[in-house]
Amino acid sequence: MRLCTVRGHGMLQCVTFDSAVLDAMRSSRIYPAACTDWPPNLLLHVYLERVHRVRVRPSLCNPNALLLDLPASACAEPLLGRVCSALEKLCELLAAAKWAPIFDAVRRPR
Repeated sequence: MRLCTVRGHGMLQCVTFDSAVLDAMRSSRIYPAACTDWPPNLLLHVYLERVHRVRVRPSLCNPNALLLDLPASACAEPLLGRVCSALEKLCELLAAAKWAPIFDAVRRPR
């Protein structure tokens, strides 16, 4: 199973996650009650921002997609490395069905 696909050109990239993986996450018994009306990409957005300090935009047209709109300054290797590392960690959690760190990020105050 492919966990996600990445498409885009230049500084605008779209990461689309497999809907079966996100559906499994949403059906978890530990899914935060406060998030039942949230699209899955909003939950992933909050996790990336609060845990890894990486800003992405939830796609409005696809609830399984995140948009990475990297500014030109993001071409610096340390920042790109941080973005890649955060996405890699997110994919590891999703692939292993370890939802708790993702859900904990939502419960954590800003």
